[in-house]
Amino acid sequence: MLAQGGVSAVWHNSDSIQKHINDTLTAGDGLCNLETVELVVNKAYDSINDLIHYGVEFTKDKSGEIELAKEGGHSNHRVVHVKDHTGRSIVQVLENKVKSNDKIKILEHHYAVDLIVDGRKCLGASVLNLETNEFINIFADYVVLACGGLGQLYKFNTNPEIATGDGIAMAARAGAEIGDMEFLQFHPTMLFTPNGNSFLISEAVRGFGAELKLKNGESFMKKYHPMGSLAPRDIVARAMFNEMQENKTDCVYLDLTQLDQEDFKHHFPSIYNKCKEINLDITIEYLPVVPSAHFICGGIKTDLYGETNINNLFAIGENACTGLHGANRLASNSLLEGLVFADQASIKIKDKLNTETNEKHKYDLSNELKVEKINISVTREMVQEIMWDNVGIIRNDSNLLIALETLLSWEKELNNVIKISINRDVLEIYNLVQCGVLVTQAAINRNENRGGHYKVKLIK
Repeated sequence: MLAQGGVSAVWHNSDSIQKHINDTLTAGDGLCNLETVELVVNKAYDSINDLIHYGVEFTKDKSGEIELAKEGGHSNHRVVHVKDHTGRSIVQVLENKVKSNDKIKILEHHYAVDLIVDGRKCLGASVLNLETNEFINIFADYVVLACGGLGQLYKFNTNPEIATGDGIAMAARAGAEIGDMEFLQFHPTMLFTPNGNSFLISEAVRGFGAELKLKNGESFMKKYHPMGSLAPRDIVARAMFNEMQENKTDCVYLDLTQLDQEDFKHHFPSIYNKCKEINLDITIEYLPVVPSAHFICGGIKTDLYGETNINNLFAIGENACTGLHGANRLASNSLLEGLVFADQASIKIKDKLNTETNEKHKYDLSNELKVEKINISVTREMVQEIMWDNVGIIRNDSNLLIALETLLSWEKELNNVIKISINRDVLEIYNLVQCGVLVTQAAINRNENRGGHYKVKLIK
């Protein structure tokens, strides 16, 4: 819903499938699954056309052709977008399609607590009705986790408040294989404001010509990478972090003053209006920006159809680890991954429905756990602080071990609490802590620096 940028796809003869594949592999720093990359890139064009057929109105240029933006790590203009609110536009169209289909039942204000698993087979999920505080077990032939990421694990993040790693944590508790959790992508440009009015400045703004600078107007990115401000995100985020440390500043700056303001307003209305709302004049002022937690490249491991190692359990989107991103996601490949793997999963599920016979269950309206206000010593802010300080953009084993010890003690406390009584706030903190353990342990285990994982050795 919050995605500003767009969907990457080869659209013209001036681009090529191989170029998109190469850009994805380069960003992934040697850890992408080539078969996955080839699948996704080859299905991109059809995925966009599906959205157009459903009614998504992508931005067009003056000639009436779909306009293509360029983002960090891309060798061509290939990002199809709806101004700077692509995610919202896609979600609204798909949501309307779902709501108009009377075969689909939507349960809003329900919170998934845990998967129901028998051996290596998923049978459904235990769900909390947030309006009645009742638990129900919902049984299904096939279960798809599309729960998003875990950005709320960090103090500075671009994610909505609900991005608490619920899907990954549930799957891990059920015995699903989890992978690549050390590769957390920090978006380079979140607007930094002391009063908390922070918001994401899309990478497409740098593709449009904006440049990262210090307060004195000095550009610094070329000394870190030949692509300058359009280098892959992990490189830009570390460069910014390094400059902030060396200059002892809370932020660096994004210079938009040289851009055509009317053109910018046309392409990025949401960003323009937000800046205006908080009295930032982009014609004369630099935008203060900081790197912030944005996207987890790892998650629940799947095959080329989104299926996990637990029978009948699928994972799609940011909570999945499909092998597309490797150590670092190429910009605008995330919406594309969601589209392609939704299609792939539907193909597999339809095939399984035609060939398998599953035991039929009905909703089980059991209410074994109590829902009540619970006093616990761990807060979301405590988890975010320890992750930002110890498992952030640049890591070291000493800090990682401090974080792991603390997180494990919190996990033990919360594990005892939820056996007795439960509520949504506690569950979200519990899921964040468990995801924090997975990220930290993976970071400890990987001693090479790749993509979103960068660890230094401390000199004694």
